[in-house]
Amino acid sequence: MGNDYILHQLMHTNRVLQKSSYVHKIAPAEELKPTLSMGVTMNHVAAVIAPVAGGLAWVLFGYEVIFISGAILAFISLLVCQWVDPERLRAELAADKGGLAAS
Repeated sequence: MGNDYILHQLMHTNRVLQKSSYVHKIAPAEELKPTLSMGVTMNHVAAVIAPVAGGLAWVLFGYEVIFISGAILAFISLLVCQWVDPERLRAELAADKGGLAAS
């Protein structure tokens, strides 16, 4: 049981580092703290709502619905992630900063 806890904590720390590293790559410096703060807040809200909604769905519809819903959401997330283009976002931010500096 203790090994499971340690493994979970290591994986959670790794996810947090991955998210913050990615945000450092795509967010401008002045938006970094608010972006990370909003991400943490959204994770906490989801951590409270998801178990309640999942438990309710489990009781009402059975475990199969939870499994299938999770698989569908993971697949949709995978598809949406493919649309993120950090290079294009950086170019747009650079163009916006250049336009603001010129005016």
